[in-house]
Amino acid sequence: MKKILSLVLALAMILTLGAAFAEYGTANQAHKITITSNGTGVHNYEAYQVFVGNLDAVENKLTDIQWGSGVDGDALLTALKADDTTGDAMKDATSAADVAKVLEGKQAAFVEAFAKLVGIT
Repeated sequence: MKKILSLVLALAMILTLGAAFAEYGTANQAHKITITSNGTGVHNYEAYQVFVGNLDAVENKLTDIQWGSGVDGDALLTALKADDTTGDAMKDATSAADVAKVLEGKQAAFVEAFAKLVGIT
């Protein structure tokens, strides 16, 4: 009986993992999110992975930060340094980790400027 129960539990776990991968896709796969609001129509947004790293479960913080898939880090750094809003804060940034550190605690206007530059770079 214990062997049968173990087998059933193992199969249930495998099916659950398979469903999770089927639902969310792979890390390199493009994803789209559709948000419908009250009578204003449907808008499609695309999500981009700007940063990749490891989540520190203790501090709930991303570590070992690198540029995400498809991000041209050199072009983005150049645009960030040339922008009127982000330029001064990013002048010493040389990596994705530096940019992420600068973004910590910044106000909405700064983050919005960063987001716009990410969208065009």
